[in-house]
Amino acid sequence: MNKPSKPTWYEQLKETPWDSAAMIHKQMPQVMLQASRKVTRSKQKLAPVWISVFMIFAILIYGVTQFDEISSRLGTNADSSWKVHNPDYKDGKIIFAGSVGGDFTSGQANGGRWNLYIPFDQVKGKKLRVDGINKETGLEIIEVPETILDSVQKYGYKYNNVDITRISSRFDLPVGGLWKFTMYLDNKKMGDVVFDVPEGWKTSETFKFGTYSLVGVEGQIGFLNTGLRATLPKNKIMWFFWGKTDDETQQLSGKKLLISAIQKGSTESFPLFTGTTGYTYPTVTLPTLEKFKVVKVPTAMSLPYPGIWRMDATIDGKLFGSVYVKVE
Repeated sequence: MNKPSKPTWYEQLKETPWDSAAMIHKQMPQVMLQASRKVTRSKQKLAPVWISVFMIFAILIYGVTQFDEISSRLGTNADSSWKVHNPDYKDGKIIFAGSVGGDFTSGQANGGRWNLYIPFDQVKGKKLRVDGINKETGLEIIEVPETILDSVQKYGYKYNNVDITRISSRFDLPVGGLWKFTMYLDNKKMGDVVFDVPEGWKTSETFKFGTYSLVGVEGQIGFLNTGLRATLPKNKIMWFFWGKTDDETQQLSGKKLLISAIQKGSTESFPLFTGTTGYTYPTVTLPTLEKFKVVKVPTAMSLPYPGIWRMDATIDGKLFGSVYVKVE
């Protein structure tokens, strides 16, 4: 019986892939090296999973670090206008500067002077104002209300043999931190300065008004000093408000009033009272025999916690004044 014939490719398997015996000795080491590399790569695929996890975390940490660094640089550039500076310059010369009395802090009248380095005769009849804004809270105030520069005796000064224009203010800030003050002349920005104001949180002083004992800022804002307690559901408080003159006090009547409070160490504001400022009461005779009109507002307020509190009075949307008190 004849054996079955084998296919052609079967015989080709017997053939060597090298052209000669010399080629076998020359190329065999290279083939073995490549084979060993393949085996090594196969073993590497079986490496512990934790190595891969470690590498992933390392990459993530590096990326986050780089992102934070870039963000920090961008933030620094974005906040460059909040860098503490005083005075401000224009074309290489001083244009605007502020001066505050003593070791100023928030919560007290420090007294501020605002110097515009332009002679009074060049700004006479124009309107000047100074606005302030707190960086941390965004609180905006009008440090110097719009004022017509009408008198060289009031606003013209010579400082270091230089003719300037000067206006004063209370510089009584409700909160500490970075404050930016911008001066405008006929609504045109003249310059700005930034102060780092220390947080005061010193309880307001007690003063006499007629037969009343008040706590607050004499001649501006205060309430009857009867003691405040967090345990009471309502603290009955009579508020007193004054303008700089009797006419200004009269203008405080019938305005929208908001009393809010912030506890020391917190930025959360608690609304305590919303209403109107009521009406001007008749003149009250003081021990000095001087007579002033006053706006009184009776309120009932509840403070949630004991501690030091700042109570802010806002009239017609503008901060009027603040009182620092200790709540038992």
